[in-house]
Amino acid sequence: MNGSGVLKEYPALLRMARAELLQCFKKIKSTY
Repeated sequence: MNGSGVLKEYPALLRMARAELLQCFKKIKSTY
């Protein structure tokens, strides 16, 4: 694997992870 490919993917992965975290947070907030 080359580093440049990872660097290009990293922001997209981060955005996806953040979106999932926010969704989980909303679910938890709505249940409690």
